[in-house]
Amino acid sequence: MGFSDHSTGFLGAIIARTLGASVFEKHIRLVGDEIGLDSKFSADKFELRDYINAVIGVDICLGLSEIKPVDSEMASMWERPSVIAISDIAKGEIFSRANIGIRRPFVGSPPSRLEEILGKSCLRSLRKGEGVVEGSY
Repeated sequence: MGFSDHSTGFLGAIIARTLGASVFEKHIRLVGDEIGLDSKFSADKFELRDYINAVIGVDICLGLSEIKPVDSEMASMWERPSVIAISDIAKGEIFSRANIGIRRPFVGSPPSRLEEILGKSCLRSLRKGEGVVEGSY
C-alpha cells in the first residue's frame, strides 16, 4: 500500500505507516527552489531526513513484523507441535491427512501451515517422524 503525501510535516506519514503503507511519495524542494506549485507541501533535505526517521520510528515503536519465539521460549520449542510425516512419503507424492499430521516435537512447519501444505507435492522423500519443512513442499 502506498501513501502520496501532500501534507506538511510527517504526521500523515506516521499514520499511513501505522495503517500499513510501505511506499511513500513526498515532494522535495531543492535549495533555491522556494517558490513553486508544490513548495507548500514539499520537504527540504532536513525535513526529508526527519520524515524518513519518523517513518522508521513507527517500525521501531511497533516492534518487528516477524512473529517468532523470544529467547526464553527457545528452550521449550521441542515441546511444541509441528507438521510431521506420519508415514514414509515418496518424492512426488501428494501431501494428505493420511501421510502428514500435527505432532510433537517441533521439527517441522508450524501447525498453522498444515492447510497450505495439504494437496501439494512432496519435493523430496520424507521418513515417518521427519518434519515437513519449507523446501519439502
